[in-house]
Amino acid sequence: MESWSKEWERRLLLARLSDGDVICIAAEAGLVHYRGMCEEYRRNKYVYVTDDAMNKLVEELVAKVSDQELLKAFKKVEPEILWGEMPFRGKYYTYLGNGDLQLKNSWDEVREDTYEVLEKGGERLYAFIKAIVELTEEMLKTGLAL
Repeated sequence: MESWSKEWERRLLLARLSDGDVICIAAEAGLVHYRGMCEEYRRNKYVYVTDDAMNKLVEELVAKVSDQELLKAFKKVEPEILWGEMPFRGKYYTYLGNGDLQLKNSWDEVREDTYEVLEKGGERLYAFIKAIVELTEEMLKTGLAL
């Protein structure tokens, strides 16, 4: 398993967005060879990209785009978070939506929210959350997640 790094977290963040939004972020961040695909997505609200091509694009965004370029691209694209209203709150990036990507550690907030929920939910909720964490760790170790 890869240790937690800014690069790893950027991959996780991008995985929470639609392929079309990620393509437009790449185009706005200066990876000009994605402009045509972004224009197609903006016209049709759909673009087909293979998993291999998407993985290559994400790796380019991780390797070639600075944090400042990424912040500007998010502001222009205003990507929607997949899976509803759940924000992305990480160690290096915080994204609550509306293009407002922040270079901010939100783990203390996540920890506080978790403790608050656990206080209200008791032992059964703790056991449930613990099982989810253990399953996720196992998936990450075996490569089944992202």
